[in-house]
Amino acid sequence: MKIRLIVRQILTITILFFGLILNSCKESNENKFSYEEFKDALYYNNSTGEFSDLGNLEMCINRWKMPKYIKSKGTMNRDGGNSRLYAIIFKWSNIIVDGKNVEIEFEAIPDSGKTIEDVFTNSINLNNSKYLKVKEFRLVPISKTN
Repeated sequence: MKIRLIVRQILTITILFFGLILNSCKESNENKFSYEEFKDALYYNNSTGEFSDLGNLEMCINRWKMPKYIKSKGTMNRDGGNSRLYAIIFKWSNIIVDGKNVEIEFEAIPDSGKTIEDVFTNSINLNNSKYLKVKEFRLVPISKTN
């Protein structure tokens, strides 16, 4: 009987130990930032007030995986068609900044010879993703349908 009790205690302790380990692994996989930490992660340059070209879509995908397309911004011609896109917005539901998700707006890197359409037409062209740099980001509420 005494051996049975010892085995049961060892199993209980082992299960609790592995539960704590699994829980800590889960928390460490989540990307949690403060607002300032996230600005730094996107290579924000305080002296220029802009994001560096290093803060680009390719870097974001490599670090936080594929985003969800939200919308494009552009000018329209008279017949209602898009004549020029100047920004595109993606959302990462696996990034938490001050308790919210993040939408990042990207623009084409000036003088790169690439446009937003070179990077995104119905899906992201990973070979050209380095040509879109962070323009700004905004915090959005975490939705249940991420």
